[in-house]
Formats: sequence, structure tokens, C-alpha cells
Amino acid sequence: MEQKDILNSWKEISYYLDRNVRTCQRWKIELKLPVHRIDKNSQHSKVFAYKSEIDQWLKEKAGNKKVKKTSFLQYRWSAISLISVLGLLSVIFLFLFLTNRISISPQPEYLSFAVLPFENLNESKQDEYFSEGMTNEIINKMTMLNELKVVPAVSVFKYNDSSQDSKLIAEELSVDYILVGKIKKDGNKITIAVQLIRTKNNKNIWSEEFEDGLENVLYIQDSICRKIHEKLNLNIDQELTRLSNAGKTNDYLAYDNYLKGNYILTRLNENNDDPWKLYHQGKFFSGKMTPESNRIAINLFNQAIEIDRNFALAYIGLALCYSNYVNYNWDFDLKWVDKAEDLIKEAQTISPDLPEYYSTLIEIYLIKEVAFNENKQELAFELAREGIKKYPDNAQLNSIVGYCYYLRFGEEGNEVDFNKALEFKEKSFLLNPYGLHNDIYAELLMLNKEFHEAIYVCNIIEKHDYSLQSKFRLGEIHYCLGHLETSKTVFQQFDLAPLDQKIAALLYLAMISSQKREEEKALEIIDNITLISPQDLVLYENLKLASVYMGLGMKELGYEHLRLFFNMSPTNKMRFAFLRYIDLDKNFDNIREEEEFIRIAKK
Repeated sequence: MEQKDILNSWKEISYYLDRNVRTCQRWKIELKLPVHRIDKNSQHSKVFAYKSEIDQWLKEKAGNKKVKKTSFLQYRWSAISLISVLGLLSVIFLFLFLTNRISISPQPEYLSFAVLPFENLNESKQDEYFSEGMTNEIINKMTMLNELKVVPAVSVFKYNDSSQDSKLIAEELSVDYILVGKIKKDGNKITIAVQLIRTKNNKNIWSEEFEDGLENVLYIQDSICRKIHEKLNLNIDQELTRLSNAGKTNDYLAYDNYLKGNYILTRLNENNDDPWKLYHQGKFFSGKMTPESNRIAINLFNQAIEIDRNFALAYIGLALCYSNYVNYNWDFDLKWVDKAEDLIKEAQTISPDLPEYYSTLIEIYLIKEVAFNENKQELAFELAREGIKKYPDNAQLNSIVGYCYYLRFGEEGNEVDFNKALEFKEKSFLLNPYGLHNDIYAELLMLNKEFHEAIYVCNIIEKHDYSLQSKFRLGEIHYCLGHLETSKTVFQQFDLAPLDQKIAALLYLAMISSQKREEEKALEIIDNITLISPQDLVLYENLKLASVYMGLGMKELGYEHLRLFFNMSPTNKMRFAFLRYIDLDKNFDNIREEEEFIRIAKK
């Protein structure tokens, strides 16, 4: 087989078929598209395909119908017409070019690059927050400045000046360029060395070392972004430049505290009562954010605001901390989200319409809508439409807009909303594959029965932080696929997890035993849950308990818990999403046609 007949990645396969990657992956599963893996036993092995096999597959799918041939006469006149049109266009193009009325510089929408985590050259891990913060700030600034696709690449990717590294990163992230950097702090001095590399040929097209006082770190950021634009022949929109600097502080100490706050706020910590140790040693743990680390972040954001009262981003960071109290169920009190909303409005008066303003305020509105039954959904949608129009390539905004549509689908059941949620969540995933918010994208894919794509997303998230959240989702997906032993293995790992996650995992283990008709084991797990479960953890238990009892044939108990679940007011906010969960659960197979089930489900 000739080398030119081989397609060496999903990107090449999708280009050959003129379809996106997700469609091609779905065709492989549903329509047996002939795509092969180097390691047949691994779902994550590199893929390849033969053009000849794909051509044959296309012919078979088209029913082996021959393409209708055009007569020579028709062909001749079509060719003459085409040549005439091309000739005319050539004249127009030449005229415009000679009169400088058009530009042939590369268009930004066709370029993409990944920003690899800047390497911290200081021995102390205490400075990890700074290198990570600088990386994120450059990503955010470049994303805002134009339509250039900026892909954040987390620490799983390392570049060591080798063409193999460049090729692997290019294939994994589908980018044209990568930006790598190193940072060293020495007293009040900072040195930042950066390289811009073209992945196609591993050519270093620009490298420079910036050395200055710490107080000028923001100017170094601006210089890096400006030089990238120059090297890639991109125009800089001055209005967007102004917006990208809005909300920023010129005070280094305030900026440093802002970076520390963000660093701690995004660290995930499992079974660790000393978040300062987490911060100083720079250790990354799986699990979910702790109230302790949230309080430290609040303290740091407050310090930043005390130093610079016009530091809008610090107000937004503080608002996010306060909303976390309700979002993570640490303190279910409306006062926290009210405080958060006030801080967001304060930030808006200082620096209007930052992308973080939109995403955080939308999140606050959705918390009030779902948790406190305040009528905020339309406000959230209005804000979402406004924000996404201004910042169409912001990952967090795309994610939260997708969640808006998901909530509306859950309440109203409109499939258009579900597809919109998938669309925005997919774009958010492509812009930032490693964000924890992609867990909801995996959930949507699962509910849409795109199981293998959902597994792929979870595996990508775990490359970054090995979070229990994505691991739990993996267990759910395997359960829905009928891979009961794999699902069981995943949920058995939650024995030392926080109580709410442990109970949720035990419920799935009971559902697995029920589906396997292991009645004694399933009922034993339920007894265990009853002993450890607090009274406020009853909402989602009822749906899963209904699954267990239905699977065991105990319909009376099953219907009792199903009615309890659908009679609870919070359930109505996501009713149609829960119905999709039920549709995927084989424990309900024996009652789907019963009048009682239909009455409860359709109520």
C-alpha cells in the first residue's frame, strides 16, 4: 500500500471526508467507517485509514450507484464558461492587488496555536502560581485580541526542542504553532524567555528573552502578544487591545495577589486540611475544591483590592469565591450569591463588559434560578447572548452559554435547546480541552448516546487533574453502555471520597448489583447507605433507589421512590434530562410500557 494512500490521524480523515472529527468518529461506531488503530486493544491508540477503503465504503453507502457522466458537449460549454469566469476574476484580482485595495496576508481564522505552560525555573514550588498565571493571562489576552484560535495546553505536554515533540503536540491539539516559555524570578527582577514554533516543520520562527523589573511584568505580557501578531502577520485591533487591558492593574503587588488567588482557587484538593501546604508545595490533588482553599483565595483577592481599588478582575475573582459556597453546597445561604452579585456590579462600574463579568454573573443568575427558585433564567440568557456576541471564542463563556441551553432543555424538553447546549459545550471543549466544566459536555454526549466521545472527553480532563468528578462520569458512561464490571471497578474507588460522592457511588454499585439480579448484595448496599446518609441527601437518591428496586422487580417500592423524585420541585428544573437518564438505565426496561410509569414520566 502506497504511503500517500494512508490517512494518519482523525484530522486527516475528517479533511478527506469533508466532515468534522466528531462526525467521523460517530460514523466509525454507527456505520462501520473503516478506521484502524495501531494498537487494536486500546481505544486511545493512534488511528489511521486507507483512502481506497474509505472510497469503497462511500460507494457502498451510496448503494453502488455510478456517478452520472456529463456529455462532452455539456462538459465543453461548462469548461468554456468556467475559464471565462476565472479569466475575469484574475483581471479583477490583479487590478485590486496593483492598486493596494486588497491584502494577501494570512487570515487569522485559518491560524491556531497552543500556549504550553511556561516553565518555572525557580527552585521554590511557591512560584508555580506565577508561571501558571502568566501562561493563563497570555492565553486570555490573545483570545480576546482577534479570531486566532488559541488552545491552552496543560502540563501533560512538554516540549524539548525536538521535531517529534512538535509533531505529537500538533497532532493532539490540531494547531499550526506552539508558544513555549520559561520564567525566572530573582529578587525584584524577572526574566521571561519565549519561543514561537511552527509545528509543520518544527521551525523556530521567533525567540526572545525579556528581562525587566517585576513591576513591569504587564508590559512584558503586552510585548509578547504584540510580537506574536507581528510574526504571524496579524492585524492588531486597537479597540480590542483596550478591552483586553480593561480591569487590569498596573500595581505589581496587586497583580501578584490576584495570580495567587486564582492559583489556589483552581487547585483541587482531596483529603487535605492544609491548603497552605497545597499552595506552597504546588501539589496537585484529585477531588473537589475545599472551603479552606476558598477562604485563602478570598483573603488574597481582598489583599489585591486593598492595594488597588480599581482592580476589576480581583472583584470578579472574589465574587466567584462567594458563589462557590452555594455552588459546592458548603453553606447553602442566599447571602453568598447576593454578595457575589454586588461584587460583579462593582467590577462592571470599574471596567465594563469584561468576559469574566459575563461568565461569572451568568453563573450567579443560574445558581439563583436553580437553587433558590428566583426567576433569573431569562436574565441569564440575555446576558449570555450579549457576552457571546462580544467574545465568541472565550472558552468559559461558551461553556456557561451551553449550560443555559441545557437547563432550558431540562425544564422544557425542546431538542433544539439540547443541540444548542452540545454545540456551545463542544466549542468550549475545543478552546480549552482540560477545563473541569467539560464534565458537563461529557454528560451531554452520554445523554445523546455518544458514549465513546464522552469517554474521550473524560480521559482528556483526567490528563490534567485526575478529578473525581470526571472519574465518576466515566463510571456512569460505562454503566449506561452495559459495561457493568468496568463501571463497578470505577465506583469502588470512591470509598474514601467526600460523603456525597461516596453515597452516589454506592447507589450506582447497588444499581449494578440490581441489574445483575444480585438481590442480597444490592439490598445490603442500600442498608449501608441508610446508615451513613444525612437527611439532606435525598433528592437524587430517590431516582437511583427507584432504579435499584425496579431492577429487582420490587415495583411497589420502585414506583414509590419514582413518585417522590418527580414530586420534588427542584426536579422540574431538569425533568427532561432525568428522563434521558432513565431512558439509558436498563433497570427500567421492564416497566417502560406500564401506565403508571408513563403517567409519572409524562406528568
